[in-house]
Amino acid sequence: MNIQFVWKDSYSVGDSEIDEQHKGLFKLGNELPEVLGEQDVKPIIMQLFKYTREHFSAEEEMMNRIGFPYLAEHKILHDDLITNLSEVSSQELDTDAAIYGFKQFVKKWLLDHVLIEDNKYFQFSQSQK
Repeated sequence: MNIQFVWKDSYSVGDSEIDEQHKGLFKLGNELPEVLGEQDVKPIIMQLFKYTREHFSAEEEMMNRIGFPYLAEHKILHDDLITNLSEVSSQELDTDAAIYGFKQFVKKWLLDHVLIEDNKYFQFSQSQK
């Protein structure tokens, strides 16, 4: 059961800085272990939190710059994702199933956010050209 975070060009949001940050999130996702004992998961989770917050800030600045009309709603999604990540990561990660479930959660929210929510501002920016 190997969960891989694989970047595809179709995930691009049309902004090279944001795309590179998304690739960085994928890289961190791949660093998450799937079973106990592979490596300590807490430092990776802390990196994921830090990087996610930095990324969300940059993404919100970019959306503001392009005049994305749903910035406020997107910011709420970012806040909810941080809250959900915090809640899930604060649970006991003391079994293989818990570690694997956490990695599944991260992959789902990352893909859902990039493919669905971030695609909305990509579509908006493309319509402005």
